[in-house]
Amino acid sequence: MRYVFKTLLLPTLIVAVCMTSSNAHAVAGKVAGGKHDFSSAGTSSQYKASVGVLGSQVCIYCHTPHNAGQTRLLWNKAANGNVNFRLYTSSESLSETTKKHSSLDANSPSLLCLSCHDGKTAMNVLHAGGQGNTANGSLANIGPPLSGYPSTSKLAFGTTGKVMTNVYDILTETWTGAALGGPTGDDLTNDHPIGFSYTGAQTDLGDAKLHSETLVNTNSANRIRFFGSTKKVECSTCHDPHIENTLSVNPNQIPFLVMANDGSKLCLACHNK
Repeated sequence: MRYVFKTLLLPTLIVAVCMTSSNAHAVAGKVAGGKHDFSSAGTSSQYKASVGVLGSQVCIYCHTPHNAGQTRLLWNKAANGNVNFRLYTSSESLSETTKKHSSLDANSPSLLCLSCHDGKTAMNVLHAGGQGNTANGSLANIGPPLSGYPSTSKLAFGTTGKVMTNVYDILTETWTGAALGGPTGDDLTNDHPIGFSYTGAQTDLGDAKLHSETLVNTNSANRIRFFGSTKKVECSTCHDPHIENTLSVNPNQIPFLVMANDGSKLCLACHNK
């Protein structure tokens, strides 16, 4: 029972833990059967657990009810050691003041996303896997042997660490992952800025460029989320890993967008263009 994390817990535990803000209704759809379902019944051919107890579970690849690697969201991965990410710094989009205060600190929810999506970290290493091959000493499909993981860490599927190497194609559903950090795993300079205070940026740039937080909430029906006391923009500001991410169900919300982006509605919820 210690590591069993059955699909039936999803509606109660995951929603209750993950959506602590007033925007809980942003979760729409399901994980099971989607791109974040790495169980044996999942749709991925490359990232999939073998048939068995671990392979029958859906939530365990990100969350665990016991012995979490990080206390936030019962995260089932060891802390991401690659904390010196290089962030987007275009002076046209962020003021100098805002850029100086842009960072992914230890409490950044974006680090949870990047524990799979940096393009360097083996995304199938579970902090508390209960089954599978031990992670320590196992060769990654790129880079050096995996090391530094707790002794209980297991590989969720296969005998090697799986590192996402493909960039997501927004026009198709044929993808294996979104590797954001480039060859070094730390280069986010060509991606939307994260780790900065929306309140600070809006104050610096004014209503002519960025809408007020109140108007953002109105434009997005409270789906866009900011984090912490300074209202930081993070990966989860625009993406929700729990929504059903298919062209047939949410064609205008791929990849995992918190709201439809037809006519750039998501972009224009914040940007005054």
